[in-house]
Amino acid sequence: MSYHSGEQITVLPVHSPVHFGETESSRFLPLARLGAAAGRFGGHPGAVHLLHGHSSVYTAALLFACASKCPVAVIDGSMRFNSYIISRLSSFLGLAPKKTLARIHVTRSFTAFQTEAAVTSKLPRFLMRTPCPLVVVTGLLDTYYDEQVRPSECRESLGRVMRTFGEMARRGTHVLIADVDVGAAAPPGKTDLFAIVRGGADEALLLMHDGGHDGANFYLDRDLNQQQRTSHGTQQRYLHADHRQEQGNLEQIPSGAEEGGPGAL
Repeated sequence: MSYHSGEQITVLPVHSPVHFGETESSRFLPLARLGAAAGRFGGHPGAVHLLHGHSSVYTAALLFACASKCPVAVIDGSMRFNSYIISRLSSFLGLAPKKTLARIHVTRSFTAFQTEAAVTSKLPRFLMRTPCPLVVVTGLLDTYYDEQVRPSECRESLGRVMRTFGEMARRGTHVLIADVDVGAAAPPGKTDLFAIVRGGADEALLLMHDGGHDGANFYLDRDLNQQQRTSHGTQQRYLHADHRQEQGNLEQIPSGAEEGGPGAL
């Protein structure tokens, strides 16, 4: 299923779980400590959460998706999702990678218009067919920083997106937005886009790093610059991620393992 006629869809294969070398183990082992934080993004009532700070927020959000042990819908605007990462995170959380992959439904957006369509049209219909207590959005603003999209269009579109997230939260869904505040590095006229997202969230959390090297700790802290509308509590730790931009056509990733699964978002 595509948003617009003429779009090409690439289906990516899901690979078997991998074996970890010593370097990979030291890189991913701290992730297992984050599992307890996943409880923050579940239960009632629903809420819109913003996770920002360290550039590892993208992989952190995918970790929470794995640790939730529930069906999850992922909208990937930052090109962070891949089955290898999910397999690794699942293994270090003590979960079966194939089972985790089978309950994660993913779509990728490459333009601001695709992002809005994914959130306001496609996602609500999908959630009616396949209830997911958690929706994860990585790199919501990446597509909005495209200089071909006018700032006024971005603000209007983001307003519609955040209102849709709010409606989902009122129906009991948790929405976790993982993004990075690029500040003054945002394109001209778009330095306020991050504030729109933060202002539309029920809570904003910072992924912090203690500055160490071996055994470095990552943890969650409250963003004191955001006026929180709901109250939650917890403090946990971290993981890793790359930060890069990629261009291309809409990709849909099957949620199951090699033998197939319930389908893509």
